Amino acid sequence: MGVAIQCVTHTVLKELALVRSLVADAYEETLLAELSRHGITMRAARATSPHSAMGCPSTFADERQRDPEFALAWDDAIDGARAEVEHELYPRAHEGVEEPVFGGKYKETVLGTVLR
Repeated sequence: MGVAIQCVTHTVLKELALVRSLVADAYEETLLAELSRHGITMRAARATSPHSAMGCPSTFADERQRDPEFALAWDDAIDGARAEVEHELYPRAHEGVEEPVFGGKYKETVLGTVLR
């Protein structure tokens, strides 16, 4: 009887480890997708873990230290976000951006635009 309980316990623990691994993989995928969009770790952690007020960025940082593949994917996501930001900033810096100029008593009317 003791051997049967040990066998069942071992099977349950293996299944639990598999479920935890799948959940962790899903969290990692979500974090990396968010990081590649904007490159902001805290914002990506909050989007990945909405149940946590701070998003648990230290948990992801710990996993980054433990898993070299995850660390490489993290760096790739940050590099991709950086490239997107640079792609957007370059024309703004060289060509400028038109901004509306508001007027009227309550600043409710657009009078025109100014290039900045």
